[in-house]
Amino acid sequence: MQHVGLFYHLSTETYESFRLDFGDVHIPFHKLLKEAVSAPYLMNELLALAAIHRSTLDPSEEAFYLHQATELQTHALSILNAMKPQVNDETCVPLFLFSSILGLHEMCKTFIFRETEFEPFMEKFVRYLSLHQGVRAITSGSWHILSESILSPLIKQGESVLPVGAPLGELCSPLQNLIESADLPHEDIVSCEQAISSLQSVFSSAPSGTQGKLSIHSILAWPVILCQGYTDLLRRREPHALVILAYFGVVVHYRTDMWMCGDGGAFLVNLISQHLGYEWSDWLAWPIQAIS
Repeated sequence: MQHVGLFYHLSTETYESFRLDFGDVHIPFHKLLKEAVSAPYLMNELLALAAIHRSTLDPSEEAFYLHQATELQTHALSILNAMKPQVNDETCVPLFLFSSILGLHEMCKTFIFRETEFEPFMEKFVRYLSLHQGVRAITSGSWHILSESILSPLIKQGESVLPVGAPLGELCSPLQNLIESADLPHEDIVSCEQAISSLQSVFSSAPSGTQGKLSIHSILAWPVILCQGYTDLLRRREPHALVILAYFGVVVHYRTDMWMCGDGGAFLVNLISQHLGYEWSDWLAWPIQAIS
């Protein structure tokens, strides 16, 4: 009966929590369910997402639903590992959905049920990035299939609202100046520049002067389109990469209304500021101001 309750919550609350962002461009729930019925790992992860969503709604039930979320996610991963599905015409859609939903789940764990110290938080955040980048691994060889699937409306929306190669605006230009003045190996500079360019694409996806209206779709895109080199820099806690990450913290902060974001963006900015200290305060002036 617990799973029935989670399924009801999934269909009436969790799924609906994204409707304002996607508007008319969304996957009808019955089509999502059809994919999940044929892929048990996806169904378990959907229920896990519903469970972690419920855990954010009532502190008295937080521990219970967090436990359910962990159990369901563990079961989903064990099914997936046992199946070892190859990416093909039949599996790419459920695998893409699974990776995306797993990323949402981990985003909530990272930002809401977070570690409070810098090192444990960053370890968790880098794992979160790595999970999201699994989406790119799936899409890289099957984009043509996904673009003709039930995901087509979302993919087309993403392509239209997330401008690739957008010119740097006043927010991201200082980051470029920081990287140009950095004494970093060339490959690290390239990785940072790619992260900045991707971040600018996220900022540019919002209507002019309305950064607070950034869609969760755009925010979730940044971890997916990051290059591995930048993730490696974060793994090494490279200060320039951390400054860029603080700007992403502002992006997350813009959506405090979303249950998987909450105050996590502001927490991230402050955590990085405390870690880097006064020496980096000029470069972090805007993120600190933006969350104040």
